[in-house]
Amino acid sequence: EEEVRALQKKIQQIENELDQVQEQLSAANTKLEEEEKALQTAEGDVAALNRRIQLIEEDLERSEERLKIATAKL
Repeated sequence: EEEVRALQKKIQQIENELDQVQEQLSAANTKLEEEEKALQTAEGDVAALNRRIQLIEEDLERSEERLKIATAKL
């Protein structure tokens, strides 16, 4: 009888530990999902900025070419 109570107590402790670990896992998964979303947003921002840089560089090249032509005409 005492052994049964000891086993029941041990089972209860293990179940409590399991609940705690499951809560920690859930919190970690939530944090991971938030961080993955933030990473995706940052990657999108970087891609947009890279495209913008490319367009500005192309515009600069065209402007430099026009300046070169205008200077040659002077």
